[in-house]
Amino acid sequence: EKHIAEMALARQRLVEEYGMNDNPDFLLSIAEALYAQYRWQDAFTVTSRIQELVGIHPGSLPTHIACMNNLRHLHPRLFLLAHELVDKEPDSPVSWYAVGVYYLLTRKFLDARKFFSKANLMDPRFGPAWIGFAHSYSYEGEHDHAIVAYSTAARLFPGSMHLPALFLGMEYLQINNLALAGEYFDMAYSICDSDPLLHNERGVLAFHEKRYQEAANHLERAIDLAAHVHGPDAIWATTYLNLGQAYRKLGRFDEAKRAYNRVITLNPRHAQGYACLGIISHIMGDYDEAIRFYHESLAIDPLETNTIDLLNLALEVNAEMPSGDLGVLGLPGGEDLWRRVVTDRQTANEAGSSSRRGAVGDPSGTGISFAGNSTAGDLSEMDLA
Repeated sequence: EKHIAEMALARQRLVEEYGMNDNPDFLLSIAEALYAQYRWQDAFTVTSRIQELVGIHPGSLPTHIACMNNLRHLHPRLFLLAHELVDKEPDSPVSWYAVGVYYLLTRKFLDARKFFSKANLMDPRFGPAWIGFAHSYSYEGEHDHAIVAYSTAARLFPGSMHLPALFLGMEYLQINNLALAGEYFDMAYSICDSDPLLHNERGVLAFHEKRYQEAANHLERAIDLAAHVHGPDAIWATTYLNLGQAYRKLGRFDEAKRAYNRVITLNPRHAQGYACLGIISHIMGDYDEAIRFYHESLAIDPLETNTIDLLNLALEVNAEMPSGDLGVLGLPGGEDLWRRVVTDRQTANEAGSSSRRGAVGDPSGTGISFAGNSTAGDLSEMDLA
């Protein structure tokens, strides 16, 4: 944030003392700063002004194209721009980069890689194409290939752009290499400390390392910063879900429930949000409410076996145990007692059925794992361990 203020003062001086308000390079620096703050519409307005001043401006086109990719209503214009660039500048890597970005947003990853590769063959030091190339692998879960491409992009932007380091950290987090994920997140943070996505990822990392208060601090900061981001609020539902998980581990059940409620407010079809509301209600001893939320989750994702297991366990407990015996907010037991009962139930059920699905990603034995497949542009989600 300190750097943002310093750069704003420097730009103000350039405008007032040197009259550079219509200088394309000066405008590009403004657009890049706005893009780094996720203010895509403002950044697009600035890059559009550059194109008006000088026609095709190769230096600003990657940012211009990236803004169009992030703003849904501009996707048709991106299609037209890609065609125009290929017709007018077929020997420019940015033209084929635009085509690759369009295929990436339509999830045609093989075609996207083909055009990103063409851009890189024309200019091996064209960093945006390397990032797009890595994105296409990341979306498909090809983490090793994505790491190689992101590493190449990071070498092309040493110390000047935090995104390659952030994306590398996200990939290492996905393959559970927490040490390297932390190193890359720290590197990204040293360049840009005001990225809400980065704070989300650092929160997820802290959660996995059982530093729950630090996780909550990062996630609260991510939500504060996200308030200034352009685009639909629904994209931050995962951050609220993660925050709820951190609160739950800290025993702050009421705050966890509020966070989960915020998830389903932002995205009414968020199956995991309803499942987490079921779990927190289960922990707090409100079995009827827990069962209702599990049903809500399964209405959206009826094949989620983990939620089915939770629903069955809640139904069994509700039928057999008096209200309040499973741990109510403010009484001893809480989540620990809930987890022991769930684990005992799971163990007993598995003893009678060798074909029952075992635990995946959750050492408690509940068989629950809601870890998301995080990719560039997607927020990492915590599991329920």
